Amino acid sequence: VFKADLQTPYPREFYLLNLGARKDTLLAERSTNVAKFAVDHKTGRQVWEVYEWSEGKDLALSSGANSGPELWVEETLYNKLFFSDALAQAIIELGMKDIFRLQECRVLET
Repeated sequence: VFKADLQTPYPREFYLLNLGARKDTLLAERSTNVAKFAVDHKTGRQVWEVYEWSEGKDLALSSGANSGPELWVEETLYNKLFFSDALAQAIIELGMKDIFRLQECRVLET
């Protein structure tokens, strides 16, 4: 990673968070408070959005959510970032749950 002159490297360690990981684990028919948002023109699949968060675990995900990347977006859910349980627990332990606005999801055996 270089400074604005594109030649001088930053003198210390640098971390980059890649938000490119995608999963397809949303179970919209078993979720609550979701609404149809749009249809993906490339795939023809329905895209959902969270209508309103409640105190419950509104979103249901398949067990595939437990494998792969620790941080991802769902292919059929608009504008939400997902964290694995381990990553979410680490964020909670740091006292940052409210900063990240974490909401629990249900992971169902499918």
